[in-house]
Amino acid sequence: MIEAFHLRENRALIDAKWREKRLLTSEILGCDPIRALQPDLTAGRLRLDLMWKEGLIGIRDENDGFTEIREPDSAHPRIRGMMNLLLQDPLPVARAGLRFRYSMQEDLCGLWIDCSNEEIKQLKDEKAWLSRTLTKKRWVIEAGQKGKEFSLNETGEVLFQEARSHVWLASFDANNDEIPLRSKIHLFSQPGPEVNRAMIACGFELLDLLKTSPRSWAEFGAGYGNLTAAFASLLSEARIWTSEIHPLAVECLAENAKHFFAKAELQLTAAKLDAVASASDLWILDPPRPGFPELFDGLALRPDLKPHSVLIYHCHSKGLLGDSSRLKSLGYALQGWSSVDAFPGTPYHEVISLWNLS
Repeated sequence: MIEAFHLRENRALIDAKWREKRLLTSEILGCDPIRALQPDLTAGRLRLDLMWKEGLIGIRDENDGFTEIREPDSAHPRIRGMMNLLLQDPLPVARAGLRFRYSMQEDLCGLWIDCSNEEIKQLKDEKAWLSRTLTKKRWVIEAGQKGKEFSLNETGEVLFQEARSHVWLASFDANNDEIPLRSKIHLFSQPGPEVNRAMIACGFELLDLLKTSPRSWAEFGAGYGNLTAAFASLLSEARIWTSEIHPLAVECLAENAKHFFAKAELQLTAAKLDAVASASDLWILDPPRPGFPELFDGLALRPDLKPHSVLIYHCHSKGLLGDSSRLKSLGYALQGWSSVDAFPGTPYHEVISLWNLS
């Protein structure tokens, strides 16, 4: 099922780099991982989240200060080039969050500037920096929390309109071929294709532990459809429900569904358990950091809707601790788990676990 991905266990990762974090996860789940992957991100990151502070690019350090970063080894050369260009022609805002993106599929550079409405207006009114960046650099520039981007009309006037979607990061099907999903710069995704490939491959491998292939499955927290597209290719004969509540992700999810998982029944509001009552075989969950307490509390009130299996992705120990406790109280037993170093340079890792009703 997952031969094309060539998964390899990283013993050094298990035994050394993540020792403290792994032990915490193993303590929570009661066993060691089936597999731990550390994708090679040297020059491979296509998404990089940094800070802009008074003409410098960096990150918050351990003391909540600021540490400048000039040439991150993990970033794709085009992203390092974007950073250098930004330092040469500084963003006319004192402080902002920055997300650099590079699309290998479209050979396109993107920048999301996370700043206040007042600073967005300042950028638009000042015009000169935006005009240079949009015309000479030809970057896609989004700003703020409402999913909008800057553009120029025929007369050179700066517009601030709904952001367009592009193929910023592909998903992968059961043959390890790219699925060119469309998304927007500000929407969360994995930092690069190697991490995304590893995350999907670990999920595929865990489903091999199931005795029978699911005939129906539901997904909660679909985003723009990264996991939806991957698992739809793997479970091509199964009936699919997929849900997302974030309005800016919903637009991309619906667009991607038309092309890559047209059979899926979309729930583009808060996930309602009754809507997935027929998905009795498998749930695939990708919760935010705190986990999915409301979903599992609702399931406790409707035990008739329990799926046979749950495959869940956790990016933070807080969510893992709470959700694993809730799953156990609902009668689920852990079948196995794997980990992926999806957040290099941080103490966090992605935990993918499979649970079956006892």
